[in-house]
Amino acid sequence: RAARNAARKAARASAEHWQRAASEQEAQMAWLNARAAETAASTLSRDVYEKAWEQFKHSDGALGMKDVPWPCPVGELSAAKVAPVVLPPNLDAGARRKLLQEELRRWHPDKFSARFAARLLEGDKEEVMGHVTRVSQCLNELMQELKASDKADS
Repeated sequence: RAARNAARKAARASAEHWQRAASEQEAQMAWLNARAAETAASTLSRDVYEKAWEQFKHSDGALGMKDVPWPCPVGELSAAKVAPVVLPPNLDAGARRKLLQEELRRWHPDKFSARFAARLLEGDKEEVMGHVTRVSQCLNELMQELKASDKADS
């Protein structure tokens, strides 16, 4: 009888051990899947953003607020909202810097105005340029954060 009780106790302990292990593995898989989904969503957003920019650059005719490929909704413009779209995940500091420099050229108010102002709808021009300036400011914030991070690492 004592042997049977010991065997049951050992079986129960073993089952509990394997349940905990399975639960921990499920939690790890859920975490990994969430990270993969975030990466995929960010990459997808970047791809959609780039395609929208290509269409915008090569479009003909008048352009309004709705035609500009904003990196996020204009009511939510912030460095935190812009970063996931313009900076794909898993880039090293050098690649991030290069990409930010390209985006800064793209969104520089004077450069944007030189390229597109003549085609902007008169009623939208001031609003568009205000948001272009805000995107540029967000990108400058991201560049400053990157430079500060570089200094902290060295």
